Amino acid sequence: MADQVTLLDFWANPIATRVRIALALKGIEYEPKEEDLAQRSPILIEMNPINSLAKQIWTSTGEAQEEAKKEYINCYKLLEEELGDKSYFGGENFGFVDLVLVPSSPLIYTLEQCANFSMAAECPKIVAWTHRCMEMECVSKSLPDLHKITDFLSELKKKREDK
Repeated sequence: MADQVTLLDFWANPIATRVRIALALKGIEYEPKEEDLAQRSPILIEMNPINSLAKQIWTSTGEAQEEAKKEYINCYKLLEEELGDKSYFGGENFGFVDLVLVPSSPLIYTLEQCANFSMAAECPKIVAWTHRCMEMECVSKSLPDLHKITDFLSELKKKREDK
């Protein structure tokens, strides 16, 4: 079964979303293996490192959160400079860089809610790029619902705080 593709999956995971989009673009069938983030499998831990900046924004408060938020926004400002006036990072067509970045876009909404900022105000070209990407069926059908991610992470944060 060397030809079978298995995807370590979780509906809100931007890395898994990226892979789902790429597989859909290439027409490759795969077997999803849903992961439980509370009981991560050893292979998932090995293959999927945590995005530390987003985690800092989500789990910290006060000055630590503000610093992480500034760094996060500055990363997107740098990306916005690279995007320039192009439709996509590679030009007029959705390409590799877009594929790598777009799965993280739903997390922006969640972090905006958590840390009280507006990506539209800070990086309007990134927001416009996200909307262009979402017009593609392979992207819009692969990305998780914004509110569902926020609800999930809020519940996860509450569980951690209750411990």
